[in-house]
Amino acid sequence: MKRGLLVLAGFGYVMFVFAGMDTGLGVFRTPAYCWVAIPCALIAAVCSAKRRRWYWIIAGAAAVVCSIYGYQQNSKWRERVEHFPVKQAPPPAEQPESNR
Repeated sequence: MKRGLLVLAGFGYVMFVFAGMDTGLGVFRTPAYCWVAIPCALIAAVCSAKRRRWYWIIAGAAAVVCSIYGYQQNSKWRERVEHFPVKQAPPPAEQPESNR
């Protein structure tokens, strides 16, 4: 049971860190996923042996660093995006009604 929970927590950690640092098709990251990776790392640290526990504690700290980095990159991209003028679409032309 302990080994299965360790594997599940490790898999969750990797998935959430990658999802948090990925930009997908846009420019913004989702660093909230990195915060979710921290409990996964803590669960893995509890389930692992003493010798490997430090690796998971370091992985949890890395998730915190990745999350802070993601927020910093998002704020830089927001500043860049705000400099572009926003073009608004013209209002749709009214079409005359016809009785058919």
